[in-house]
Amino acid sequence: MGQGASPPRATSPAPRPAFTPPADRVVELRYGKEVGDGKRFAVAVGGLRYRIAPQSSGRWAVTEVVEDPRGDEEATYLLDGLGLQEGEDALLPPVWHTGRQEMGGLELERSDQGGLIVYRYQDEEMRLEIAYRPDGWMAYYVYCDLAKKANPCVRYTLKEVR
Repeated sequence: MGQGASPPRATSPAPRPAFTPPADRVVELRYGKEVGDGKRFAVAVGGLRYRIAPQSSGRWAVTEVVEDPRGDEEATYLLDGLGLQEGEDALLPPVWHTGRQEMGGLELERSDQGGLIVYRYQDEEMRLEIAYRPDGWMAYYVYCDLAKKANPCVRYTLKEVR
């Protein structure tokens, strides 16, 4: 190297997600809904459905359908392998395990529990718990609105992957 030339820089690889959905097929996920106090849950009407379709390189169109007794609400997001849309969380929780501990502006605690990777967050207003199976799909999602007196928690549990 001549004088004044700077040594070559080591480039760090871009963050790599722990899991991304298949790029060669559409995946459909169905979640059942339960409500309760956070320890005990009972089956409730409704649930969640996701359709994950590969788009272009490293992107998936994720259609979320929230099933409710008043009707279904549908939204589609274009997510990358980290579960982000244009660099921002658009869908919380992501439906596949990304390895990120920061989701939707919240810093979650990560632990391994009985073969699941579990992320938790709690403050004075809410409690959030997201668990992923070893194959990368979200196993369950619990959200508790701590301001509610009766049945403050909703849990969505994976019933089917197609």
